[in-house]
Amino acid sequence: MKKIITLLLLISGTPLFSQKLENSVLGKWTMFQVEKEGMDVTAEHNPKGNRFFIFKSDGTFESGGDPYGRNTGRYLLIT
Repeated sequence: MKKIITLLLLISGTPLFSQKLENSVLGKWTMFQVEKEGMDVTAEHNPKGNRFFIFKSDGTFESGGDPYGRNTGRYLLIT
């Protein structure tokens, strides 16, 4: 009986945890470092230090900044 109660609590708590995690990534994020194959390539990929991502609750994102400009797309948060 104890195992069933614990399992039910884990299952019922999972959506709540997932929702809190998703809410914690929503909003605007500023890019401060870019790595490629373990090397810091920030100077090449974010030369003006103005790149950003905006994660929205509908599963879409927007990014912007130099040198790539504005981009949009969809994201999936796997918990």
